[in-house]
Amino acid sequence: MNIKDILNKPVLSLYEGELIGIIDTIWFDKKLKNLVAIELVSEDNLRFVVHTKNIYHVGKNAVTIKNTDHADLKENLEPFDYVKNPIGNKVYTINGELKGVIHNIELNDKFLITKVNLDKDIEIDLAKIANCSKNTILIYDENTTINVNKFKFLAKPKKMKTKKDINVTTLPIISEPEQADDEERKHIVLPIPTLTNEQKIVNNTSFILGRKVNKDIFGLNNDIIVKKNTKITQQIIKNASRFGKLKELMIFSE
Repeated sequence: MNIKDILNKPVLSLYEGELIGIIDTIWFDKKLKNLVAIELVSEDNLRFVVHTKNIYHVGKNAVTIKNTDHADLKENLEPFDYVKNPIGNKVYTINGELKGVIHNIELNDKFLITKVNLDKDIEIDLAKIANCSKNTILIYDENTTINVNKFKFLAKPKKMKTKKDINVTTLPIISEPEQADDEERKHIVLPIPTLTNEQKIVNNTSFILGRKVNKDIFGLNNDIIVKKNTKITQQIIKNASRFGKLKELMIFSE
């Protein structure tokens, strides 16, 4: 079968004997290996999603499912990242050569893609598909061996703080009134604030004990003081508190 045999067909629930809606959207995985789900719209303009594993049969005139439990209301689902209706999408090589436009896609009875046809009767080698998006299909050239997954972006390193980035406020010298005797006059100098490793006293930290940290936590010199996936103990809480990072520890724990 091909996707033209699926689009615009009604979907029937066998148990309820009910017409649920008409298929107007289909969803493929991002490597264009298989059909993941169908999306249908009801007479009340509600949208439902049926995963292909829950399709009972694709018939000549309708698609059937066992019961309405297999049709999920789309607004209740988590957002999903699949390729929608790739018919008409342009196909390029990763070196930027336009190969054509997708004309049709053929599937087997398990909804795995067996053939992708472009206009002018060109067929794509399925093993050459590198990536797919909502509007473009990328394929490898015959002589290309590089994996496009190597091109993923890297997290930007944290900028190290310098002396210029640290604002230090100088406090005034406070002394006794001028009329006091010299012997009684005492100069009081308030100390300039400095970094300290003295432990801060913070209450209500017991709720994060046993959680895992989902992000590296850095100190002032960009040194990691708590690694990602570390299980939080009392010692971890003390270390984070000592470096003023307890709030981050609470935020990035789960």
